[in-house]
Amino acid sequence: EDATTTDEVNKPLTSMVTDLVRIYGNATAVFNNCSVTDINTKGIPAKCLVVNGNANVVLNDCELNGGYTVSSATSGTVEVNGSNVTSSEVAYSGKNIVVTDSVTEITGALSDNNPTLFMYGTGKNQIITPDGSMPEGNISVQDGYLLVRQSERTYIISDGEGYSSVRMPAIFQNGMVFQRNTPINVFGTCSANGAEISVQLGEITKQTTVSNGNWSVTFDPMEAAYGLTLTVTQSDVSEFSEPISITDVAIGEVWVVSGQSNAEYETYKMEDYQEYLENADNFNNIRAFIADHNTATQKSSGSGVWVKVNSDTLDKNNSLTKGDIPAIAYVMATRLATEFGSDVPIAIINASYNGTSIKTWISPDFYPEEQDRYSPDELDIYYGYKDFYDKNGRYPSSVKDSEYYTSRFKTITCGNYFGMLSFMEGYRVKGVLWYQGCADTYFGDTYYTYLDALKKTMRTNFCDVELPVLVFQLHVNSWAGCDMLASQSKSSSDDQNCYLVSAFNEGTPFRQADYNADANYDACVFTHPSRKSPIGQRAADIALKNIYMIPDYENSGEPMVMTVTSDGKNLVLTFNQELCTEYDVTPTGFEIAGSDGIFYKATAVLSGNVVTLSADEVSEPITVRYAFGDAQIVLDDGTVIPYNQSISHDSTFTFSDTTIVTPDGTYVFSPDKENVIKTCFSGNLYGVSGHAVAIFKLDAGFVAA
Repeated sequence: EDATTTDEVNKPLTSMVTDLVRIYGNATAVFNNCSVTDINTKGIPAKCLVVNGNANVVLNDCELNGGYTVSSATSGTVEVNGSNVTSSEVAYSGKNIVVTDSVTEITGALSDNNPTLFMYGTGKNQIITPDGSMPEGNISVQDGYLLVRQSERTYIISDGEGYSSVRMPAIFQNGMVFQRNTPINVFGTCSANGAEISVQLGEITKQTTVSNGNWSVTFDPMEAAYGLTLTVTQSDVSEFSEPISITDVAIGEVWVVSGQSNAEYETYKMEDYQEYLENADNFNNIRAFIADHNTATQKSSGSGVWVKVNSDTLDKNNSLTKGDIPAIAYVMATRLATEFGSDVPIAIINASYNGTSIKTWISPDFYPEEQDRYSPDELDIYYGYKDFYDKNGRYPSSVKDSEYYTSRFKTITCGNYFGMLSFMEGYRVKGVLWYQGCADTYFGDTYYTYLDALKKTMRTNFCDVELPVLVFQLHVNSWAGCDMLASQSKSSSDDQNCYLVSAFNEGTPFRQADYNADANYDACVFTHPSRKSPIGQRAADIALKNIYMIPDYENSGEPMVMTVTSDGKNLVLTFNQELCTEYDVTPTGFEIAGSDGIFYKATAVLSGNVVTLSADEVSEPITVRYAFGDAQIVLDDGTVIPYNQSISHDSTFTFSDTTIVTPDGTYVFSPDKENVIKTCFSGNLYGVSGHAVAIFKLDAGFVAA
């Protein structure tokens, strides 16, 4: 307590090191309000405090003034609290030093033989440099050290983990996959502006400098490869730093799957999972990054894990993945793996979160502010915001009330973008699979605007203005509005790099409804069809035809409307492929409307890829819509039963008998009878590709992009 020690050595020596205070062995020492000062006149650096062995030392409100001020070669600890430390050379040395609320001043001139001053510690400290000035930006040490190169006047702050502050987002891990045949971006952060970063991928090395806390390098496009190592080093302090080494890096085809529950619907829940499981180990080139569910209000570093997909990691009991390999993406990956062979790695990045709105996935740079407010019905039905309304007299705005949204992850605008996409900003991929919409059925008329913003978000985030986006049109859903589904269809028609993947007519039979036997009957049967493999196969067809442009797939893909023209009383639709019908000879599911906006059932005449529509009630049709009618249940005897919300059924679905009462009769469905083939939409048109025509609504004069 209140002690003072000084070094008065003044001898004709040319080299000498003095320890003013030494604590060693297993000692524990606490210094309160003490002063340790070197006052010798020879300029010989004295160590104010030396700690050895297992000693533990605490300095509280102390003054230290010396050469090597605190030196710790110990397995114990040194804590410096609320102290002033002045040093001519090294302020602190040693790894077990914690510095908090202290002022550190480095005063000595640097010689050619000693070009650096090195301070290590943790906590928040004020730093004063040799000439008495502060580094630019008033840098303070937080969890790190200060390295001063006087000749270059650079100041580097690090967190002390291996003496390096270089950080990389979670996407950079062992087993990762870069996109082949496109520039490869490697990036991260560093708290030391001006620091030199060296990045080596395989045999190629790139150099860069930290600016505004960030760094990045770009490698030229590379062919498919396995077994590379990615090494990142803070090269200007390499003598103090441990490099980041990422092993088993591959280069191949990388696809992102994003959206809500149907996007992340696990492979082990598929109707034909067993078939895929038995074949899984035949694919040794499929990998997956599983992003953790996260929301945030600003850009994050993300979290998740890379895995190799096989029969073990597909299993729901796998300790690492919990079986979270998305079904539609995995089915598509197996097709790509088959097409390109084992020499080309195939990667899935799963960035999806059940129950989330499209609004949570959009970057604030593209968020449509004119559509900023959630509808009262939506907020009340989903999240019970009456308490907010009662307090504020309004419903929460997605921008102004971000703190309120934080506790309600499914409605925080841009929250999933920040939490699950932003950490990959700059990472390049081949394309995006977007499967979402159930959470947004209450604003179907404006969904198109959000989908446009979502595509801009993805294309900016993954550095490709022409990035392909495959939008999955939801299957029949008792609470999914057809206007929203039509928005999905129109978005693909208006964008030459957007493709519609329809889940049309692939609804699951009741007996195969939801893997979890969801107690909600509608959600179980209609929202989460377990028949995912046909949908994943359709996505693969579209990608192989339109993105990879493989000639064998020229006739694959979704049948799409190319033009809508009027010849007075008729509307004429031209498709991109020939069509055929299912069940009926005559095409069904079409309605047309005139200027009054009232739709009437249309008579359709099919000829090749052209459909001509007319209705006696509409003299001058200007709008057409398809498959906006009731959902349908198809029995094994060919019976087609309309299904809508007005039809009564038992409120709780189990795997026992289920009864549906319609105006035409009462139908009992039983798992034992297995008499339901599928649930489907009201239209019956297919393309020669085998893909069903999706829901759409278009005006006369429409021309596809």
